[in-house]
Amino acid sequence: MLALYRRKDGVEKRILVSKFDLKVSPVYLHKDERIEAMLLINMLALLAYSLLERQVHQGGLQITTRRIIHKLQSLDVIETRCWDGSRLLRLVPVDDEQAALLHSLAHILAQLRIPRWPHPALPAAEAPLLALPPPG
Repeated sequence: MLALYRRKDGVEKRILVSKFDLKVSPVYLHKDERIEAMLLINMLALLAYSLLERQVHQGGLQITTRRIIHKLQSLDVIETRCWDGSRLLRLVPVDDEQAALLHSLAHILAQLRIPRWPHPALPAAEAPLLALPPPG
């Protein structure tokens, strides 16, 4: 019971993150479906926030998700669309601290295991694995 009580702080911090850090502006919704959708989006954002922090800590970086967002919030991508339909994406120049953080995050997140689920219609041995394409 004492161990559960000590962990309540984590839940309370996540509620504060949900209210303040995710910056979901107040939306006045009236339909139940829209309220449910807004709650789902908010909870998915909180899940991504929490998972990033967990992966970073497991990877050996002692930094919070709030601090990561703060350090990287000035990054911008410039998209150039060409006449032939191609696109050129360029990252604005980053400072040394941002570059080191991005490199560390790329290394930590590359080690993340992607869950693989068998297709429900196929036996487990024949089921294709779902995976994300390699980064690059």
